[in-house]
Amino acid sequence: MDNNFSRNFNRKNFWQLDGILSIIVSIVIFIAAFDVIKSSVKPLIGEYPSEEIINKIKNIAKELNLNVESLHHFHIHIYGAHTEITFHIRFPKDMTVFEAHIMCSCIASILINSDKDDYINMHIIDVGISEKDKYKIATLKEIKNFKIKYYIPNIEQYKNWFGKMDNKAHFSYSMFARLSIPNLIEEDKILYLDCDIIVNKSLNELFNTYISDYHCAVARRHKITDELERDKFYIGLNKEHYHFNSGVLLINNKLWKENNIFDKFLDYINNGGKLLWGDQAVLNITLKDKIKLIDKKYNFTSCKSSVSMDNIDIYDIKDIVILHYITDQKPWKEYCPDLLFIEKFWEYFCITPYFIENTGKDIQIMINQRINNLELRLKTTYSIDKLIDTLAWWIPTKKLRNNFRNKFKIAEQ
Repeated sequence: MDNNFSRNFNRKNFWQLDGILSIIVSIVIFIAAFDVIKSSVKPLIGEYPSEEIINKIKNIAKELNLNVESLHHFHIHIYGAHTEITFHIRFPKDMTVFEAHIMCSCIASILINSDKDDYINMHIIDVGISEKDKYKIATLKEIKNFKIKYYIPNIEQYKNWFGKMDNKAHFSYSMFARLSIPNLIEEDKILYLDCDIIVNKSLNELFNTYISDYHCAVARRHKITDELERDKFYIGLNKEHYHFNSGVLLINNKLWKENNIFDKFLDYINNGGKLLWGDQAVLNITLKDKIKLIDKKYNFTSCKSSVSMDNIDIYDIKDIVILHYITDQKPWKEYCPDLLFIEKFWEYFCITPYFIENTGKDIQIMINQRINNLELRLKTTYSIDKLIDTLAWWIPTKKLRNNFRNKFKIAEQ
C-alpha cells in the first residue's frame, strides 16, 4: 500500500476498507460453498458440510496477505472550534494501553460529531495512564481542539470496594471512579461516559437537558428483562423506581456536592449495601428519588439481548446519539456476535494512532469478526435453511434438490 494512501487514511477510507473486507469474505464463502457442492452433490450430502465451509474460510483468511504494514501516517482534517457551548466530559480509566486505545476511539467520535461551536473539556480520572498514551490522546486535537485534565484518585479505595463485589465478571475496580466525581471535579455539570462508547451525533442537546432539580439524567432502557427486574428488587429498589444503566450519566455535580452524595455512597457501601454490577447499584439506590429519564437514544445498549429484535429495524443508526457496547463482548474483540453496529467502532478507531500502529492486526480482527459471525449463523436453524436453499439452487432436478434438503436437515438434527 503506497505512502500517499497511508498519509490520507480517514473515515472514508475505512468504509472503502469495510466494503473490501466484506467482498473478500463473500468470495471466500462462495469458493468454499462451491467446493462443497462439487464434492457433495453425488452422495447427496453424506455428512454435514458447515464445518468444512467454516474451516475453509478460516484457512483462506489466515492465508490472506493484506499489504498494510506500511500504514504509519495519517491525515485528519481540522475542524474549527468556538467557545459558546462547553461540555465537561468525564472518563474513568483503569488505564492500560489496551484501554487507552478504546478511549481514543470514543473521544474521536465526540470530536468529529460535535457542532462547530461546541467547546469540549475532557476530564480523565487516571489510575495509571502512561505519558506515551497521554501524547497519543493529545494527537486527537488534530480533529478538533479540546482541553484535557487528568485526576489522580484514591485507587486503594476503589480496590477495597471492588473486593466486596460477589460477581466481578469482566469488570475492573476503575468502575467505581465515577463515584469520586464530586470530590475531584469542580464543574457544576458533568457528562459522564463509559469508554466502550461511540458518540454518533452532537452532544449539545443532551448536555443542555434541564437537570437543576435532579441528581442526574439517565437514559431509558430498550427492554426491561426479567433479569433486570430481579436485580432491581435484589439491590433494594421498589416498584416505582427505575433501574438504570450507569454508562451514561448527565450529572448535576453542584447538587451532588450540596447534598453530600459521596458520603451517601460511602454509607451504602460500608453498611453492607449490595454491590451488584458494582457502582451501578450504589448509584441506583443513592440517586433513586431524583433522576430524570431521557430518551434511550442517549444510551443505546448495542447488544441484541438488550433490545427487542422483533423491532430492530426501527433503530436507525442516524437517530442514535450514543452507542454503548455493554457486556463482555466488545467490538475490538474477534468474537462479538451479540453486538450491533460494530462497524461504527472501527469507523472512528481507524483514525486513532493505535490503528495506524497495528493496522495489519486490526484488519485481521475485522476479518475474523465476519468469519465468526458466519460461523454463528451456520449453527442456527434459520440460517442453515437459507444456506441449504442457496446450495440447492445449483442442483439441476427437483428430486435431487429435495433429497439434498431432506438429508441435510436430518444430518443437522
